[in-house]
Amino acid sequence: VGQLSSWAIFGNQLVTTSGYHGLLLYSIESSPLFFQTMHSGSSENLVDIWASSRTDIYAAGGADLLHFNGAAWSRVKVASVAQGLVLRGVWGSGPTDVFVVGERKGTSGAAKGTVYHYDGTGWTEQALGMTDPNPLLVVGGTGAKDVVAIGAIKYWADHTFYTCQEHRFDGVTWPSKKVGTVMGAPRRIWGSSADGLWLVTGSRYKYYRGKVLRIDGKAWSEVKIGGWSLFTGIWGSSASSLYVVGHHVEIPEGQLWGELFHHDGATWKQTKKVQDLKPREIWGTGSSALYMTHEGGGLLYRDAGKVWHRVPTPSPHNLNRIWGTGKGEVFIIGDHGTILHKR
Repeated sequence: VGQLSSWAIFGNQLVTTSGYHGLLLYSIESSPLFFQTMHSGSSENLVDIWASSRTDIYAAGGADLLHFNGAAWSRVKVASVAQGLVLRGVWGSGPTDVFVVGERKGTSGAAKGTVYHYDGTGWTEQALGMTDPNPLLVVGGTGAKDVVAIGAIKYWADHTFYTCQEHRFDGVTWPSKKVGTVMGAPRRIWGSSADGLWLVTGSRYKYYRGKVLRIDGKAWSEVKIGGWSLFTGIWGSSASSLYVVGHHVEIPEGQLWGELFHHDGATWKQTKKVQDLKPREIWGTGSSALYMTHEGGGLLYRDAGKVWHRVPTPSPHNLNRIWGTGKGEVFIIGDHGTILHKR
């Protein structure tokens, strides 16, 4: 990673110096390295983001679902009673078909999975196909009639294995099934109608391990990518250009490594390995330009020439998810209600 030793603003230009790449000049309006803080009105840890356009963006986390209308963020009321509600994922097939998932804790303290749907006029809770569903951790889909929410509870106290359930919306109901035990908690879903759904998992226990899985509606199948990290993020422009990030501790040295893997449609390859780094999310504007967040509020950017740069961020909090327009505008959400924006 190119170490940016300093940065400053002069007029409308962002100037950075790099020990590897010399002096870099960007106009602030177009710089991939200049982010500003947006007012979210939330103090929750925001963990997922979805958008149909830059004037219709949702961010979910804790008790809050936020919506951006192109000018400002505001809270969205999804349930008449918010007590005990924890939101963990949001996804939609369009502006009038949005799902938010999570869990609700009852008076006994037990948590059950819950899902709410927006149809363009209001939010309603939808019934799952199980009477006692696990808390829902992630949601994704390939279209209005193929939405998948994954519920999980820890099988071992050390968070190594989780018992998972799959709930797949068919446009009318949520048929549910038990999947079994998986290494690590479900962390992220990515997919499209042409490429199907991919799921990454990760365990926080000791050496940090996880899996990459394909979900085809019938079974879950593990994909060997050449690494065994705690996987935290997955993104692709297509199934022939797919990225996965994670981190692990090597045995017996005990050294922490962050990793980036790439799939070209045929094979997986480790493209970046960085010492003492815990990546959290990966997102890009194409096959080359990428943003990767890491623990502690860190952000890295890979330009079209595949050179990595450290990006100065105005927040010390963890940055959890990224969404952008593909035309240079990027939104990053994180802990304590953090939202960063680049035009």
